[in-house]
Amino acid sequence: MFRSRNWRLVVLLASGASFVAAGCDWDSLDARLGASASGGAGGAATSAGGGDGGDVSQGGGTTGGVGGASGPGDCGRISLANDPFDGVEIDALRWLEEIRGAGSSAAIVDGSLNLVLGAGDRYNNARLRSRYYYDMREGSVAVEVTQALPQAEDDVVELTAARDGRNAATIRVRGSELQALRRRNDQSDLIATVTYSSAAHRWWRIRHAAGTVFYEFSGDGTSWTALTDIEDRYVHDFEYTQVVVDANWQSGLPADMMPRTAVIGELVATVNEGAPDGTGWCKSSAFTDDFEGPERDGGWLRSSAESGTYAEQSEGEVLIGFDWDDDNTFYEYRTARAFDLTDSFVSVEMPMVATEPDARSFLEVVFEPDDDEIEIGVRAYTDQTTMMNVVQLRCIWKDDGTSSEVCPNVDYDPTSHRFFRIREDGGTLFWEVSGDGNSYEELGRLEHPFALENVWVRFGGSANTQLISPPPDVRFDNYNRAP
Repeated sequence: MFRSRNWRLVVLLASGASFVAAGCDWDSLDARLGASASGGAGGAATSAGGGDGGDVSQGGGTTGGVGGASGPGDCGRISLANDPFDGVEIDALRWLEEIRGAGSSAAIVDGSLNLVLGAGDRYNNARLRSRYYYDMREGSVAVEVTQALPQAEDDVVELTAARDGRNAATIRVRGSELQALRRRNDQSDLIATVTYSSAAHRWWRIRHAAGTVFYEFSGDGTSWTALTDIEDRYVHDFEYTQVVVDANWQSGLPADMMPRTAVIGELVATVNEGAPDGTGWCKSSAFTDDFEGPERDGGWLRSSAESGTYAEQSEGEVLIGFDWDDDNTFYEYRTARAFDLTDSFVSVEMPMVATEPDARSFLEVVFEPDDDEIEIGVRAYTDQTTMMNVVQLRCIWKDDGTSSEVCPNVDYDPTSHRFFRIREDGGTLFWEVSGDGNSYEELGRLEHPFALENVWVRFGGSANTQLISPPPDVRFDNYNRAP
Protein backbone atom coordinates (compact mmCIF):
# COMPACT_ATOMS: atom_id res chain seq x y z
CA MET A 1 0.00 0.00 0.00
CA PHE A 2 1.05 3.64 -0.23
CA ARG A 3 3.05 4.66 2.76
CA SER A 4 5.74 7.05 3.88
CA ARG A 5 9.31 5.79 3.65
CA ASN A 6 12.30 6.94 5.67
CA TRP A 7 15.47 6.77 3.69
CA ARG A 8 18.80 8.44 3.46
CA LEU A 9 19.74 8.09 -0.15
CA VAL A 10 23.24 8.83 -1.31
CA VAL A 11 23.94 8.41 -4.97
CA LEU A 12 26.67 5.93 -5.69
CA LEU A 13 28.11 4.49 -8.83
CA ALA A 14 30.75 1.81 -8.72
CA SER A 15 31.78 -1.13 -10.81
CA GLY A 16 33.77 -3.51 -8.73
CA ALA A 17 34.80 -1.09 -5.99
CA SER A 18 34.05 -0.30 -2.39
CA PHE A 19 32.83 3.16 -1.48
CA VAL A 20 32.46 4.69 1.93
CA ALA A 21 31.20 8.22 2.38
CA ALA A 22 31.71 10.37 5.41
CA GLY A 23 30.92 13.83 6.64
CA CYS A 24 27.21 13.73 5.73
CA ASP A 25 24.72 15.07 8.24
CA TRP A 26 22.08 12.37 7.86
CA ASP A 27 19.73 14.12 10.29
CA SER A 28 19.54 17.12 7.98
CA LEU A 29 17.69 15.04 5.40
CA ASP A 30 13.92 14.97 5.33
CA ALA A 31 12.76 11.79 7.08
CA ARG A 32 9.86 11.51 4.63
CA LEU A 33 12.08 10.82 1.66
CA GLY A 34 12.20 7.57 -0.17
CA ALA A 35 10.13 6.01 -2.90
CA SER A 36 10.19 3.98 -6.01
CA ALA A 37 9.36 4.27 -9.64
CA SER A 38 9.00 1.65 -12.24
CA GLY A 39 11.10 1.85 -15.29
CA GLY A 40 14.44 3.53 -15.56
CA ALA A 41 16.41 5.52 -18.00
CA GLY A 42 18.80 4.91 -20.77
CA GLY A 43 22.06 3.19 -20.05
CA ALA A 44 24.92 5.08 -18.48
CA ALA A 45 28.42 5.33 -19.86
CA THR A 46 30.02 2.07 -18.84
CA SER A 47 32.74 1.32 -21.35
CA ALA A 48 35.53 2.89 -23.28
CA GLY A 49 33.05 3.42 -26.05
CA GLY A 50 30.58 4.98 -23.65
CA GLY A 51 27.22 3.70 -22.48
CA ASP A 52 25.38 0.76 -23.88
CA GLY A 53 22.47 2.95 -24.85
CA GLY A 54 19.02 3.67 -23.54
CA ASP A 55 16.64 0.76 -23.21
CA VAL A 56 13.32 2.03 -24.51
CA SER A 57 11.47 -0.65 -22.58
CA GLN A 58 12.98 0.82 -19.42
CA GLY A 59 12.15 4.39 -20.24
CA GLY A 60 15.18 5.23 -22.30
CA GLY A 61 15.11 7.21 -25.47
CA THR A 62 17.27 9.08 -27.91
CA THR A 63 15.81 12.51 -27.31
CA GLY A 64 18.07 14.71 -25.20
CA GLY A 65 16.71 18.19 -25.64
CA VAL A 66 14.64 20.33 -23.33
CA GLY A 67 11.11 21.26 -24.26
CA GLY A 68 8.73 23.82 -22.89
CA ALA A 69 8.45 22.62 -19.32
CA SER A 70 8.90 24.60 -16.13
CA GLY A 71 11.22 22.86 -13.69
CA PRO A 72 10.26 21.93 -10.16
CA GLY A 73 12.52 24.48 -8.48
CA ASP A 74 14.72 23.67 -5.50
CA CYS A 75 12.98 20.50 -4.35
CA GLY A 76 13.99 17.06 -5.58
CA ARG A 77 17.69 17.89 -5.22
CA ILE A 78 20.63 15.50 -5.41
CA SER A 79 20.98 15.69 -1.61
CA LEU A 80 18.05 13.27 -1.43
CA ALA A 81 20.22 10.54 -2.92
CA ASN A 82 22.23 9.12 -0.04
CA ASP A 83 22.75 5.46 0.86
CA PRO A 84 25.06 4.09 3.58
CA PHE A 85 24.44 0.49 2.40
CA ASP A 86 24.00 -0.54 6.02
CA GLY A 87 20.88 -2.67 5.62
CA VAL A 88 20.56 -6.38 5.02
CA GLU A 89 19.62 -6.07 1.35
CA ILE A 90 19.72 -3.58 -1.51
CA ASP A 91 16.89 -1.09 -1.16
CA ALA A 92 14.58 -1.68 -4.12
CA LEU A 93 12.94 1.68 -3.46
CA ARG A 94 16.19 3.40 -4.39
CA TRP A 95 18.00 1.17 -6.85
CA LEU A 96 17.49 -0.86 -9.98
CA GLU A 97 19.84 -3.84 -10.16
CA GLU A 98 21.35 -4.72 -13.53
CA ILE A 99 23.34 -7.95 -13.44
CA ARG A 100 24.92 -9.70 -16.40
CA GLY A 101 26.95 -12.88 -16.52
CA ALA A 102 26.87 -16.17 -14.62
CA GLY A 103 28.04 -15.73 -11.05
CA SER A 104 27.72 -11.93 -11.08
CA SER A 105 25.76 -10.31 -8.25
CA ALA A 106 25.18 -7.26 -6.10
CA ALA A 107 24.56 -7.60 -2.37
CA ILE A 108 24.91 -5.84 0.99
CA VAL A 109 27.65 -7.54 3.02
CA ASP A 110 28.79 -6.30 6.45
CA GLY A 111 27.58 -2.75 5.86
CA SER A 112 28.96 -2.41 2.34
CA LEU A 113 27.81 -3.00 -1.19
CA ASN A 114 29.64 -5.87 -2.86
CA LEU A 115 29.59 -5.94 -6.65
CA VAL A 116 30.74 -9.38 -7.80
CA LEU A 117 31.78 -10.32 -11.34
CA GLY A 118 31.51 -14.03 -12.05
CA ALA A 119 34.13 -16.11 -13.85
CA GLY A 120 34.08 -17.34 -17.42
CA ASP A 121 31.72 -14.82 -18.98
CA ARG A 122 33.12 -12.40 -21.52
CA TYR A 123 31.09 -9.33 -20.56
CA ASN A 124 30.19 -9.52 -16.89
CA ASN A 125 28.51 -6.57 -15.20
CA ALA A 126 27.11 -5.72 -11.75
CA ARG A 127 25.37 -2.35 -11.63
CA LEU A 128 23.04 -0.29 -9.46
CA ARG A 129 21.11 2.51 -11.13
CA SER A 130 19.08 5.02 -9.15
CA ARG A 131 15.35 4.65 -9.78
CA TYR A 132 14.92 8.41 -9.75
CA TYR A 133 16.53 11.43 -11.31
CA TYR A 134 17.71 14.33 -9.17
CA ASP A 135 18.51 17.99 -9.64
CA MET A 136 22.30 18.01 -9.43
CA ARG A 137 22.82 21.64 -10.41
CA GLU A 138 25.23 23.14 -7.85
CA GLY A 139 25.53 19.71 -6.25
CA SER A 140 27.83 16.71 -6.07
CA VAL A 141 27.92 12.95 -5.62
CA ALA A 142 30.87 11.18 -3.97
CA VAL A 143 31.92 7.65 -3.05
CA GLU A 144 34.81 6.06 -1.18
CA VAL A 145 36.34 3.15 -3.05
CA THR A 146 37.73 0.88 -0.38
CA GLN A 147 38.35 -2.07 -2.68
CA ALA A 148 38.64 -1.75 -6.43
CA LEU A 149 38.86 -4.71 -8.76
CA PRO A 150 42.30 -6.16 -9.52
CA GLN A 151 44.06 -3.78 -11.86
CA ALA A 152 43.82 -5.91 -14.97
CA GLU A 153 43.59 -3.92 -18.18
CA ASP A 154 39.88 -4.45 -18.67
CA ASP A 155 38.65 -4.21 -15.07
CA VAL A 156 36.42 -1.18 -14.56
CA VAL A 157 34.76 0.45 -11.55
CA GLU A 158 32.66 3.55 -12.26
CA LEU A 159 30.68 6.37 -10.71
CA THR A 160 28.39 8.08 -13.22
CA ALA A 161 26.03 11.04 -13.21
CA ALA A 162 23.86 10.46 -16.28
CA ARG A 163 21.18 12.33 -18.16
CA ASP A 164 20.50 9.22 -20.25
CA GLY A 165 22.48 6.66 -22.25
CA ARG A 166 23.72 9.40 -24.56
CA ASN A 167 24.82 12.06 -22.04
CA ALA A 168 26.79 11.36 -18.87
CA ALA A 169 29.82 12.24 -16.72
CA THR A 170 31.88 9.31 -15.40
CA ILE A 171 34.88 8.97 -13.10
CA ARG A 172 36.34 5.49 -12.97
CA VAL A 173 39.25 3.15 -12.48
CA ARG A 174 40.11 1.15 -15.56
CA GLY A 175 43.06 -1.14 -15.10
CA SER A 176 45.87 0.99 -13.67
CA GLU A 177 44.34 4.41 -14.44
CA LEU A 178 41.89 6.80 -12.82
CA GLN A 179 39.95 8.27 -15.74
CA ALA A 180 37.46 11.05 -16.41
CA LEU A 181 35.00 10.55 -19.27
CA ARG A 182 32.26 12.62 -20.75
CA ARG A 183 29.51 11.34 -23.02
CA ARG A 184 27.64 13.89 -25.11
CA ASN A 185 25.06 13.10 -27.79
CA ASP A 186 26.18 9.47 -27.84
CA GLN A 187 29.86 10.36 -28.31
CA SER A 188 32.28 9.40 -25.52
CA ASP A 189 35.63 11.06 -24.87
CA LEU A 190 38.37 10.25 -22.39
CA ILE A 191 39.25 13.73 -21.13
CA ALA A 192 41.82 13.04 -18.38
CA THR A 193 43.83 10.16 -16.90
CA VAL A 194 46.29 9.63 -14.05
CA THR A 195 48.00 6.51 -12.70
CA TYR A 196 45.65 5.04 -10.10
CA SER A 197 46.66 5.03 -6.45
CA SER A 198 44.31 3.26 -4.05
CA ALA A 199 45.43 5.59 -1.25
CA ALA A 200 45.51 8.94 -3.04
CA HIS A 201 42.38 8.16 -5.07
CA ARG A 202 40.32 6.53 -2.34
CA TRP A 203 37.49 9.04 -2.83
CA TRP A 204 35.85 10.05 -6.11
CA ARG A 205 33.49 12.94 -6.70
CA ILE A 206 31.54 14.43 -9.60
CA ARG A 207 30.58 18.03 -8.82
CA HIS A 208 28.59 20.66 -10.69
CA ALA A 209 29.14 24.37 -10.01
CA ALA A 210 28.57 27.53 -12.06
CA GLY A 211 28.15 25.72 -15.36
CA THR A 212 31.22 23.52 -14.87
CA VAL A 213 31.54 19.79 -14.15
CA PHE A 214 34.48 18.85 -11.92
CA TYR A 215 35.95 15.33 -11.77
CA GLU A 216 37.71 15.14 -8.39
CA PHE A 217 39.58 12.74 -6.13
CA SER A 218 40.69 12.69 -2.51
CA GLY A 219 42.63 10.55 -0.11
CA ASP A 220 40.55 11.43 2.92
CA GLY A 221 37.19 12.63 1.57
CA THR A 222 37.86 16.16 2.82
CA SER A 223 40.60 17.73 0.71
CA TRP A 224 39.80 17.41 -3.01
CA THR A 225 41.94 17.69 -6.14
CA ALA A 226 40.47 18.19 -9.59
CA LEU A 227 41.43 15.53 -12.09
CA THR A 228 39.88 17.79 -14.72
CA ASP A 229 36.86 19.97 -15.39
CA ILE A 230 34.64 20.67 -18.39
CA GLU A 231 31.77 23.00 -19.22
CA ASP A 232 28.43 21.34 -18.56
CA ARG A 233 27.20 22.16 -22.07
CA TYR A 234 29.61 19.49 -23.26
CA VAL A 235 27.99 16.92 -20.95
CA HIS A 236 24.35 17.64 -19.99
CA ASP A 237 22.25 20.19 -18.12
CA PHE A 238 22.30 18.31 -14.75
CA GLU A 239 18.73 19.30 -13.86
CA TYR A 240 17.78 15.64 -14.24
CA THR A 241 20.58 13.34 -13.13
CA GLN A 242 20.58 9.61 -12.52
CA VAL A 243 23.35 7.99 -10.47
CA VAL A 244 24.95 4.70 -11.42
CA VAL A 245 27.53 2.55 -9.65
CA ASP A 246 29.03 -0.13 -11.84
CA ALA A 247 31.63 -2.89 -11.96
CA ASN A 248 32.37 -4.54 -15.29
CA TRP A 249 34.84 -6.18 -17.60
CA GLN A 250 35.16 -4.16 -20.75
CA SER A 251 36.30 -6.97 -22.99
CA GLY A 252 36.86 -10.70 -22.94
CA LEU A 253 38.90 -12.30 -20.19
CA PRO A 254 40.07 -15.92 -20.02
CA ALA A 255 37.36 -18.38 -19.09
CA ASP A 256 39.34 -19.51 -16.05
CA MET A 257 39.62 -15.98 -14.65
CA MET A 258 38.73 -15.95 -10.96
CA PRO A 259 35.62 -14.08 -9.81
CA ARG A 260 36.34 -10.61 -8.47
CA THR A 261 34.57 -8.26 -6.09
CA ALA A 262 34.31 -4.50 -5.71
CA VAL A 263 33.23 -3.24 -2.30
CA ILE A 264 31.28 -0.02 -1.84
CA GLY A 265 30.69 1.36 1.60
CA GLU A 266 28.55 4.48 1.27
CA LEU A 267 27.44 7.09 -1.22
CA VAL A 268 27.11 10.77 -0.37
CA ALA A 269 25.28 13.35 -2.44
CA THR A 270 25.05 16.98 -1.36
CA VAL A 271 24.07 20.40 -2.56
CA ASN A 272 27.06 22.73 -2.66
CA GLU A 273 27.39 25.37 0.02
CA GLY A 274 25.34 28.44 -0.80
CA ALA A 275 22.96 26.61 -3.16
CA PRO A 276 19.30 26.38 -2.09
CA ASP A 277 17.99 22.96 -1.19
CA GLY A 278 14.45 21.73 -0.75
CA THR A 279 13.18 19.72 2.19
CA GLY A 280 11.76 16.86 0.18
CA TRP A 281 10.20 15.82 -3.06
CA CYS A 282 8.52 18.45 -5.18
CA LYS A 283 4.76 18.78 -5.01
CA SER A 284 3.27 16.95 -7.97
CA SER A 285 1.65 20.14 -9.26
CA ALA A 286 5.04 21.91 -9.43
CA PHE A 287 6.10 20.19 -12.66
CA THR A 288 4.18 21.54 -15.66
CA ASP A 289 4.54 21.11 -19.40
CA ASP A 290 2.67 22.56 -22.37
CA PHE A 291 4.67 20.37 -24.79
CA GLU A 292 5.38 23.33 -27.07
CA GLY A 293 9.03 22.48 -27.57
CA PRO A 294 10.24 20.27 -30.40
CA GLU A 295 11.68 17.66 -28.03
CA ARG A 296 10.73 15.82 -24.86
CA ASP A 297 11.57 17.65 -21.65
CA GLY A 298 14.16 16.03 -19.39
CA GLY A 299 11.54 15.54 -16.69
CA TRP A 300 9.95 12.76 -18.72
CA LEU A 301 10.94 9.21 -19.50
CA ARG A 302 9.31 7.19 -22.23
CA SER A 303 8.39 3.53 -22.26
CA SER A 304 7.09 1.25 -24.98
CA ALA A 305 6.54 -2.47 -25.02
CA GLU A 306 6.60 -2.67 -28.82
CA SER A 307 9.07 -1.32 -31.34
CA GLY A 308 6.29 -0.07 -33.59
CA THR A 309 4.80 2.30 -31.03
CA TYR A 310 6.13 5.83 -30.76
CA ALA A 311 5.61 9.23 -29.16
CA GLU A 312 6.43 12.66 -30.52
CA GLN A 313 5.71 16.27 -29.65
CA SER A 314 3.71 17.79 -32.46
CA GLU A 315 1.78 21.06 -32.60
CA GLY A 316 2.08 21.55 -28.86
CA GLU A 317 0.82 18.10 -27.95
CA VAL A 318 2.20 14.64 -27.24
CA LEU A 319 1.10 12.27 -29.97
CA ILE A 320 1.23 8.56 -29.16
CA GLY A 321 0.94 6.11 -32.03
CA PHE A 322 0.52 2.37 -31.57
CA ASP A 323 2.06 -0.65 -33.26
CA TRP A 324 0.08 -2.65 -35.82
CA ASP A 325 -1.40 -6.10 -35.17
CA ASP A 326 -0.65 -6.44 -31.46
CA ASP A 327 -3.15 -7.55 -28.84
CA ASN A 328 -1.79 -5.17 -26.20
CA THR A 329 0.38 -2.44 -27.69
CA PHE A 330 1.33 0.15 -25.09
CA TYR A 331 3.09 3.49 -24.65
CA GLU A 332 3.50 5.93 -21.78
CA TYR A 333 5.26 9.07 -20.59
CA ARG A 334 6.44 8.86 -17.00
CA THR A 335 8.04 11.41 -14.70
CA ALA A 336 11.76 11.00 -14.12
CA ARG A 337 11.47 12.16 -10.51
CA ALA A 338 9.35 11.19 -7.57
CA PHE A 339 6.72 13.69 -6.41
CA ASP A 340 4.60 14.44 -3.36
CA LEU A 341 0.87 14.24 -4.10
CA THR A 342 -0.08 15.31 -0.55
CA ASP A 343 -2.23 18.46 -0.74
CA SER A 344 -1.39 18.64 -4.45
CA PHE A 345 -2.63 17.30 -7.78
CA VAL A 346 -1.77 15.98 -11.22
CA SER A 347 -3.81 16.78 -14.33
CA VAL A 348 -3.59 16.40 -18.07
CA GLU A 349 -5.68 17.32 -21.10
CA MET A 350 -6.67 14.46 -23.40
CA PRO A 351 -7.79 16.07 -26.67
CA MET A 352 -7.86 12.65 -28.36
CA VAL A 353 -8.43 9.29 -26.69
CA ALA A 354 -8.73 5.79 -28.12
CA THR A 355 -12.45 4.97 -28.38
CA GLU A 356 -12.20 1.64 -30.22
CA PRO A 357 -12.75 -1.66 -28.32
CA ASP A 358 -10.01 -2.93 -26.02
CA ALA A 359 -8.28 0.43 -25.75
CA ARG A 360 -7.64 2.78 -22.87
CA SER A 361 -6.13 6.21 -22.24
CA PHE A 362 -5.02 7.04 -18.72
CA LEU A 363 -3.44 9.32 -16.13
CA GLU A 364 -1.92 7.43 -13.19
CA VAL A 365 -0.11 8.01 -9.92
CA VAL A 366 2.05 5.00 -9.09
CA PHE A 367 3.92 3.52 -6.14
CA GLU A 368 5.30 0.44 -7.83
CA PRO A 369 7.02 -1.62 -5.08
CA ASP A 370 3.66 -2.22 -3.40
CA ASP A 371 1.81 -2.52 -6.72
CA ASP A 372 -0.33 0.53 -5.94
CA GLU A 373 -1.95 2.82 -8.50
CA ILE A 374 -4.42 5.68 -8.65
CA GLU A 375 -5.91 5.98 -12.13
CA ILE A 376 -8.37 8.13 -14.01
CA GLY A 377 -8.95 7.53 -17.68
CA VAL A 378 -11.09 6.24 -20.52
CA ARG A 379 -11.74 2.61 -21.33
CA ALA A 380 -13.35 1.34 -24.53
CA TYR A 381 -14.70 -2.20 -24.80
CA THR A 382 -17.40 -4.34 -26.40
CA ASP A 383 -20.42 -5.07 -24.20
CA GLN A 384 -20.85 -8.84 -24.49
CA THR A 385 -24.62 -8.59 -23.96
CA THR A 386 -25.47 -5.91 -26.50
CA MET A 387 -22.29 -6.29 -28.61
CA MET A 388 -22.15 -2.49 -28.67
CA ASN A 389 -19.02 -0.41 -28.24
CA VAL A 390 -18.90 1.21 -24.80
CA VAL A 391 -16.59 4.10 -23.91
CA GLN A 392 -16.55 4.98 -20.21
CA LEU A 393 -14.60 6.90 -17.60
CA ARG A 394 -12.71 4.87 -15.03
CA CYS A 395 -11.65 5.80 -11.49
CA ILE A 396 -9.35 3.11 -10.12
CA TRP A 397 -7.77 2.58 -6.71
CA LYS A 398 -5.27 -0.27 -6.71
CA ASP A 399 -3.93 -1.31 -3.30
CA ASP A 400 -1.40 -4.14 -3.02
CA GLY A 401 -2.41 -5.32 -6.47
CA THR A 402 -6.15 -5.39 -5.74
CA SER A 403 -8.17 -2.99 -7.90
CA SER A 404 -11.45 -1.32 -7.03
CA GLU A 405 -13.72 1.11 -8.89
CA VAL A 406 -14.13 4.39 -7.02
CA CYS A 407 -16.75 6.10 -9.19
CA PRO A 408 -19.81 4.72 -11.03
CA ASN A 409 -19.56 3.99 -14.73
CA VAL A 410 -19.95 7.23 -16.69
CA ASP A 411 -20.19 7.42 -20.46
CA TYR A 412 -17.28 9.38 -21.86
CA ASP A 413 -18.03 12.78 -23.39
CA PRO A 414 -15.10 14.31 -25.31
CA THR A 415 -16.24 17.87 -24.57
CA SER A 416 -17.01 17.83 -20.85
CA HIS A 417 -14.39 15.16 -20.06
CA ARG A 418 -11.42 16.74 -21.82
CA PHE A 419 -9.27 17.31 -18.68
CA PHE A 420 -8.52 14.67 -16.06
CA ARG A 421 -7.23 15.32 -12.55
CA ILE A 422 -6.23 13.33 -9.45
CA ARG A 423 -6.11 15.50 -6.35
CA GLU A 424 -5.32 14.96 -2.66
CA ASP A 425 -6.66 17.22 0.06
CA GLY A 426 -6.55 16.58 3.79
CA GLY A 427 -6.40 12.78 3.54
CA THR A 428 -8.98 12.46 0.77
CA LEU A 429 -8.32 11.54 -2.85
CA PHE A 430 -10.50 13.07 -5.56
CA TRP A 431 -11.02 11.85 -9.14
CA GLU A 432 -12.12 14.84 -11.25
CA VAL A 433 -12.89 15.89 -14.84
CA SER A 434 -13.26 19.23 -16.61
CA GLY A 435 -14.21 20.62 -19.97
CA ASP A 436 -11.99 23.70 -19.84
CA GLY A 437 -9.17 22.85 -17.42
CA ASN A 438 -10.37 25.40 -14.87
CA SER A 439 -13.65 24.21 -13.33
CA TYR A 440 -13.57 20.54 -12.28
CA GLU A 441 -16.39 18.11 -11.49
CA GLU A 442 -15.92 15.35 -8.92
CA LEU A 443 -16.40 11.78 -10.16
CA GLY A 444 -15.45 10.02 -6.95
CA ARG A 445 -13.51 10.31 -3.73
CA LEU A 446 -11.81 8.03 -1.23
CA GLU A 447 -10.68 8.56 2.34
CA HIS A 448 -7.27 6.93 2.49
CA PRO A 449 -4.81 6.05 5.28
CA PHE A 450 -1.70 6.08 3.10
CA ALA A 451 1.06 8.59 2.60
CA LEU A 452 1.40 9.84 -0.98
CA GLU A 453 4.72 11.63 -0.57
CA ASN A 454 6.88 9.55 -2.91
CA VAL A 455 5.07 8.68 -6.11
CA TRP A 456 5.69 9.05 -9.80
CA VAL A 457 3.18 9.94 -12.50
CA ARG A 458 2.52 8.57 -15.95
CA PHE A 459 0.10 9.11 -18.80
CA GLY A 460 -0.37 7.05 -21.92
CA GLY A 461 -2.53 4.45 -23.58
CA SER A 462 -2.90 0.88 -24.78
CA ALA A 463 -4.86 -0.77 -27.56
CA ASN A 464 -5.60 -4.11 -29.16
CA THR A 465 -4.51 -3.31 -32.69
CA GLN A 466 -5.45 -6.77 -33.88
CA LEU A 467 -9.02 -5.50 -33.56
CA ILE A 468 -8.38 -1.84 -34.49
CA SER A 469 -7.15 -0.97 -37.96
CA PRO A 470 -5.56 1.39 -38.54
CA PRO A 471 -4.18 1.79 -35.01
CA PRO A 472 -5.61 4.76 -33.09
CA ASP A 473 -3.72 7.89 -32.08
CA VAL A 474 -3.85 9.29 -28.55
CA ARG A 475 -2.97 12.90 -27.76
CA PHE A 476 -2.08 14.64 -24.49
CA ASP A 477 -1.53 18.30 -23.65
CA ASN A 478 -1.29 20.84 -20.82
CA TYR A 479 0.19 18.75 -18.04
CA ASN A 480 -0.69 20.40 -14.71
CA ARG A 481 -1.87 23.61 -16.38
CA ALA A 482 -4.97 25.15 -17.87
CA PRO A 483 -4.86 26.03 -21.57
